[in-house]
Amino acid sequence: MRCSLTREMPAGISMLRPTGRMMRARAALSSLLALFVAAGHAAGAQAPSISGRVTSPGGYAIAGVAIEVPSGTPRAHTDSAGEYRITGVPPGGAVLRARRLGYQPVEITVIVPVSGDVRADLRLVATVQHLEAIEVRDRADPSESRLSGFRDRATRRSGGGQFITRAQLDLRANTRLIEIVRELPGVTMRGPTRYADRSVRFRGASCPPLVFVDGFPATAGEFELDIIDLSTVEGIEIYPGLASVPAEFQATRGQHRCGVIAVWSRPPRVRRVARRSERPTQVATLVDAGRVYEASDVDVRAMLLADESPAPVYPDSHWNAGVGGEAIIEVIVDTLGRVEPASVSVVSETSPAFGAAAREAVRSSVFAPALKGGRRVRQVVHVPVAFGRQPGSD
Repeated sequence: MRCSLTREMPAGISMLRPTGRMMRARAALSSLLALFVAAGHAAGAQAPSISGRVTSPGGYAIAGVAIEVPSGTPRAHTDSAGEYRITGVPPGGAVLRARRLGYQPVEITVIVPVSGDVRADLRLVATVQHLEAIEVRDRADPSESRLSGFRDRATRRSGGGQFITRAQLDLRANTRLIEIVRELPGVTMRGPTRYADRSVRFRGASCPPLVFVDGFPATAGEFELDIIDLSTVEGIEIYPGLASVPAEFQATRGQHRCGVIAVWSRPPRVRRVARRSERPTQVATLVDAGRVYEASDVDVRAMLLADESPAPVYPDSHWNAGVGGEAIIEVIVDTLGRVEPASVSVVSETSPAFGAAAREAVRSSVFAPALKGGRRVRQVVHVPVAFGRQPGSD
């Protein structure tokens, strides 16, 4: 037996044949849906971009390089790591240009995808004549060598001494040196004496400890610890008995027999006073406007006066690790031979620590100004600083 299923239309409903107006409405609806789908795909897709890193032939990052695509896309500049990114670049072939003062411009063609990122690393070759490199092969601050003995003994905790470092002092609420010493085990305080209002004695000692300041003994009489400003102290060594006093602190007349307190002052910090508040200088703009000259455009180039300029300070972390490197600093030297503070920038650095140390030193450097046509002019200068720690130079 055959069965067939038929679907009957409800009463009152009849099939309508599509008219031209209905077909046009359907077509319009389909187009609108297609637009919504396309928009959804576009929203999920990543806008095309170009990114990369700019380095020197030696592989060092170059900061401040202008990267542009001549298609109305905003210009980008490399950061301290030499990295850049340009977004919103039209798909297809794009001409990528890289320019920086003191380097030969580079122009390459990059194929930009419809979406996503394309990588374009660039290498620039210097065109300016750098000054002779400042070589840093030792600690520039003599006080660092002065403190090397204290730091070595504090690290080894040798001789039964007690050591208080600057970091520990910063954590204490005490503001007077005598209060710091008073907290140590085996220390007693006595009333006013001939030389001091308060006197320190170590356990079992009948005389005051011998005090050393920066390695020199105060043997004229009992030293008054209250006169030392704790904010100026880098470290303290305390040796409570004769047997614990190292050879460095043994006095010829035996004044060390009742113990020793060695006080080490902090390294001097150079205080810089800004001549005026300035915004960062756009060096390339000044050169293009003829207000600042490059080395190739002057008759006599600006010259660093090394004897009148501070030596860069080798970063402690890199010195202790035996790490060497270099940095190149860009500055504008004015007509008096001084560095314009707002112009100082790091062009290239092997580490941020080297860049910071070189920048601080070059900022205070003194130059013989450049000459053009018999008159002094402003010149942009690149100063290389090489940090080359030598083995055994501690």
